Amino acid sequence: MGKTEKRRARTWTGAVVSRTLRSVLLALASAMLLSGCSVIGIGASVEAGPELFYYGKLEQVLRAPLPEVHDASLRVIREMVSELIEERADSRSAHLSSKSPDGEPLWVDLEALGEEQTRITIRAGLSGDEDRERYILTRIKKRLEGR
Repeated sequence: MGKTEKRRARTWTGAVVSRTLRSVLLALASAMLLSGCSVIGIGASVEAGPELFYYGKLEQVLRAPLPEVHDASLRVIREMVSELIEERADSRSAHLSSKSPDGEPLWVDLEALGEEQTRITIRAGLSGDEDRERYILTRIKKRLEGR
C-alpha cells in the first residue's frame, strides 16, 4: 500500500470513528435528558435523582435529610391509610409499614445517603402499583417542598 492509499485509509477511518463517537455522545446526552437527569437545576426541588420503578418498587433520591423525609412520609401515610402497622427508625434508615383502606400493604423504606440526601423506596401492594407509588411519592415531595 502506497503513501496516498495509507493517508486515504487513515482519513476515512478517522471520519468513521468521529461520526460514531458523535453518535454515541448524542445518544448518551439524549438518554440523560429523557430519563429525568438534569444538568442544570432550576428552582428549589427536593429531587436529587430520577424516579426509578423496578421489581414493583419506586425509588428516588431526595435532597432532604432523613428526619424530614421520615416525618413527611409518616404524615402522608397517616393521611392516606387507615392503619399504620410498623414504624422503625434510627439515624441511618427508617421503615414504615401500613395497610391501605382496601387492604393492600404499603411499605416505605428510607436510607440516609449523607446529611442532606435520602433514598426513598415505596412499594404499594404485593406486586407493586406504580400509579399509587408515584402518587404517594408526589405527596411526600410536596410536603417536603413546603417545609
